[in-house]
Amino acid sequence: MFKWFPLFLALSGVVYSAAHAQSMMTSADSTQASKKNYIEDIFIWKISDELKLSPKEEKLFSETTKKLNKKKFDLMREIQASVTTFSDKTSDGELKKYRKLLQSYNQLSVEEFDSVIKIFSPQKMVQYLKIKSELNTKMKSLLAGDTTEDKNTGLKKIPKPQVIIER
Repeated sequence: MFKWFPLFLALSGVVYSAAHAQSMMTSADSTQASKKNYIEDIFIWKISDELKLSPKEEKLFSETTKKLNKKKFDLMREIQASVTTFSDKTSDGELKKYRKLLQSYNQLSVEEFDSVIKIFSPQKMVQYLKIKSELNTKMKSLLAGDTTEDKNTGLKKIPKPQVIIER
């Protein structure tokens, strides 16, 4: 069960990124939304299962996660739309608007922390942060295409850099 989940999350990251890149295509929006919802549900299930959440905690966590993910998705769309309008003659006002969008997007991480800590006990919050960090690390390594795995930690190993000598 644990082995396929990181792969699924990595693919979800690809799907989520693809959703942002294709945000202007209305026919793809419904497919992307259903994939995003499916991945979101898997994440909620995983956290609920690992932390052994009560039905009340699971409901609150689910509502909070979905609300924050919707905000993230909408802000990412705005950011992508803003970038597509940039040109050599982009004004300072447009760049300031872009900066505010980035700040709003980054503030969602703090908002997530503040919302989730109200639901979980301190022990569950620590477990949640560790699980989320581990899943993010696995997803990033899968997206990077690294296929080697450390048997002790279960995490992907980063290959050693190669020195190329030009002659």
